Amino acid sequence: VKAQLVADGAVASADEAIVVISGLSNTYSSYTTTYEEYQAQRYEGASTVYGPNTHRAYVELFEGLASALAKGESVDPGPSPPDLTDKQISLLPSVILDGVAVESGKWYGDIETDLNGDSFKNDGSAEATVTFNSACPRNDRKTQGSFLTVERKVADATSSEWMGTAPFCAAHVKDCAEAGLVYVQSSDSGDGHSCMTGMKVQCDNSQWVTVATDGDVETVFHWYRSSVASDRSYAEVKWKVPAGTPAGTYRISHSGTYLDGLDRKYYDFTGASEAFTVVGA
Repeated sequence: VKAQLVADGAVASADEAIVVISGLSNTYSSYTTTYEEYQAQRYEGASTVYGPNTHRAYVELFEGLASALAKGESVDPGPSPPDLTDKQISLLPSVILDGVAVESGKWYGDIETDLNGDSFKNDGSAEATVTFNSACPRNDRKTQGSFLTVERKVADATSSEWMGTAPFCAAHVKDCAEAGLVYVQSSDSGDGHSCMTGMKVQCDNSQWVTVATDGDVETVFHWYRSSVASDRSYAEVKWKVPAGTPAGTYRISHSGTYLDGLDRKYYDFTGASEAFTVVGA
């Protein structure tokens, strides 16, 4: 590819060309070996499913694409591969139902088990853990997204409000997000009037930035059902605070999608822990 870019005058030398291999193809073409490697028929050669000239064919196509890119020319897309989606066989049953303990005032994204502390050292030994009411991750696999985020506060709130009216409060973490605000905490009294059922939630307009996702090595996302036959499930999120993490205020958020049992439609939800601090060792 670099040689072709040089030949077409796109760059002065191969050192100036940077080739990046990226993207999701949503398929797997097995191994690709050279003609000589294919003759040996070891594991890689035997797994080159399109024959001994596969590598040469790829090279020719990449040269053509690189040349078209350098010259700004359009490329014939060629034939489209067949859509075999309805031919796939899966032994994994589809999601039947998601559920939460509505009778206890719970909703998707609400906290099931609070954080295991309100302050964590940044010496590499501390781990923050929180558990949310959740739904089956297979409803939305979050491709190029994340089931969790660790966030650091970058701006304090200038206003806040309590949601949920006593005595039947019925407020949830999602109410903050729907109002364009950030969840702060839950309480059965909040602004002074006690709830007979449900909880109140406090929301504010503080600002946060993401510092880690489920793709980072220091995070763990563990989803489980309360029992094999239960529709209720939970997401335990862990963040092992990396050594040297800047001191400040942080929170852990969880995002997911639940399948409604009545209309059989999918709905997104989000939840967040209460804020905690990271302090120097």
